[in-house]
Amino acid sequence: MSQIIPDCYSGNVVYGKTIKKSIGLVEVKIGITQNELKIDDNKTDLIQNKIEEALKKLIETAKHNNGNAVINVRITSGSHTIVSGVTDSSTGLVIGSSAKNYIIAYGDAVLVE
Repeated sequence: MSQIIPDCYSGNVVYGKTIKKSIGLVEVKIGITQNELKIDDNKTDLIQNKIEEALKKLIETAKHNNGNAVINVRITSGSHTIVSGVTDSSTGLVIGSSAKNYIIAYGDAVLVE
């Protein structure tokens, strides 16, 4: 399968190497603030940079857990609303809430030789 960045693979095989040990699932979540989205006119570059940051941190997490590669890597995004206001009694809507966006990368940390 293809290598996304060094030591980070989309499939379950690392060609030319042997998987010696499975460490387990690793996950990284990188936030994207509303201000970053407003400031950066080229949102594609912003998101690509956040994905690369997430993948690098995924490898760091694997190494921290005695692995040296991540296989079966997946990248997704998510968001949730942060409620930090008051509820309008007539509409039931929260006034003062905001959204937080994320890039989430996860995969299986392994030790390869």
